[in-house]
Amino acid sequence: MRIIILSFSLIFCLLSDAFSQEILVSGEVGDATNGEKVIGATLLFNGEKGISTDQNGQFSISLSSGTYDLKISHIAYESQEVSIEINQENPSPIIVKLIPKATFLNLVNITGSKFEKDIMDEVISVEILSAQLIKEVNSPRFFSAMDKIPGVKITDGQASIRGGSGFAYGAGSRVQMVVDGMPLITADRNDIRWNFIPIELIDQVEVLKGASSSLYGSAALIGVMHVRTVFPSEVPETEIRTFYTHFGKPKREELAWWNTAPNEFGTSVRHMQQFGRFDLVASGNFIKTNSYLQNADQDQQRVSIKTRWRPNKDVGFTIGLNANFMHSNEADFIFWENANEGVYIPFSGNGTGGEANGLILFERNQLTIDPYLTYKTKKGNEHELKTRFYDLRTLNFVDNTIAQQFNAGYNYKTRLSDRIKLITGINAQKVLIDDPDGAGNRSGTLGALYAQAEYVVEKFNTNVGFRYEYFDVSGTERRAIPVFRWGMNYKTSTSSSLRASFGQGYRFPSLAEMFLDKSDEVVPIFPNPDLKPEYGWNAEIGFKKQVGTNTWKTYLDAAMFLMDYYDMIEFRPGIFLPTDPNPDGSIL
Repeated sequence: MRIIILSFSLIFCLLSDAFSQEILVSGEVGDATNGEKVIGATLLFNGEKGISTDQNGQFSISLSSGTYDLKISHIAYESQEVSIEINQENPSPIIVKLIPKATFLNLVNITGSKFEKDIMDEVISVEILSAQLIKEVNSPRFFSAMDKIPGVKITDGQASIRGGSGFAYGAGSRVQMVVDGMPLITADRNDIRWNFIPIELIDQVEVLKGASSSLYGSAALIGVMHVRTVFPSEVPETEIRTFYTHFGKPKREELAWWNTAPNEFGTSVRHMQQFGRFDLVASGNFIKTNSYLQNADQDQQRVSIKTRWRPNKDVGFTIGLNANFMHSNEADFIFWENANEGVYIPFSGNGTGGEANGLILFERNQLTIDPYLTYKTKKGNEHELKTRFYDLRTLNFVDNTIAQQFNAGYNYKTRLSDRIKLITGINAQKVLIDDPDGAGNRSGTLGALYAQAEYVVEKFNTNVGFRYEYFDVSGTERRAIPVFRWGMNYKTSTSSSLRASFGQGYRFPSLAEMFLDKSDEVVPIFPNPDLKPEYGWNAEIGFKKQVGTNTWKTYLDAAMFLMDYYDMIEFRPGIFLPTDPNPDGSIL
């Protein structure tokens, strides 16, 4: 209860900063070479009042009439300084064109605070993976590209940030996966379907390291991965990429059970174009895997579409609909046959007719439909409503599984004064599971409200956030959890900054973890409806330094952090409560 009182007390103290009604001045900042809008550019008037451009490259600020020395800067562009006159009778919009620096990384992110922000100003560790790097390393799948980020590891489909989750096969993800501002984890297992993420549409990936449930809710126990996809520029673009992978024989040649070398190949294509106020992005992806794991061949076909309609360029409504569909044949390799020549052969168990019990084959359909609506006022306030329907079905079992998830979130962003920004929101989620041969018919309901305020003065910025989330599992388990977050950043120079932060996290157990019952299988799985949520917290201090020359720049980052997690969930073979069906100690 003390956390709740302290959080809202600090937020309301920040709101007491006085602000006056003056002339509302607006404008936009663009790229001088291609006309694209520049996100996160900083405009400083007379070295005192400042503002940053939003996701549309636009800004608005209240100023008194008079002459101002205006400095416009962005980490990826050459700075500009101009003198402007603010006229009370007819304030003209300020239009700025910035010249890009020769070579530089895109270090603007939205994940750390849900506001567009230079990564040098973040209060928590954030890493950015650009689309250019993904292309250069020719990663056909999203998870293989994530290994390029320091501190991030994907092991057999499970994500770990700073080693915070370890490996627990079958458990839900402790990293929240977000695509274009909405969660994308499955309804039944709460895991990440990596192949379903449209890698060909990625603009950049932002990884937030540390417990972040105050902003992103359950599953953000150890961090967040936020995929931001592309929108078209004024010039239409079509891109086709293809790849081929050949697997050679292992050093121990007796492990090679195949006669024809395993291989993998695939193709992706995307097209982006603007039609006046209407934006369209469409893509397709195909991958075929002839696996080095016996009987584990896979294939997938995925199509994606993004649309956006902007009736008014600067203010008013933006309406859009995104959709993603994939059909796939997949294989889960669970146990090997033996440690000698059977490393790449699945365990045969008691199966007959060549059946492999160490391998599970799936035929799946996955679909997401994402309608969204934003409204931006003339004063720069923003209302955002996003929804997502996620449907996952298995098609090759006698009793097939249907897992459906309905997500809706409303966010309100506003600038209360030149120094204070506030974001508040509510989230709702409904989960429906139809799994006759496993977890049964189950449902879950989630509701949350949150608020975060940010205070900026000269070289210093700090923010505080709070979230209250309620979860109900089929009427048998109900939880209400408050979480808190605080952080600060101080610019020690134009190219370096210090930061410190503290955040709490939690994860509700998935429906599969609680209710999945495969006790009659060769590899039995037993339900545990008494599972408790996982909890944790993260504290860190860090230093970031921008280094380089006039034509090349990067950054160095050092951090000390402390993480503490408890009530962690794992599948434990050979351990059964309250009674052991195999008292002789056998696992199978």
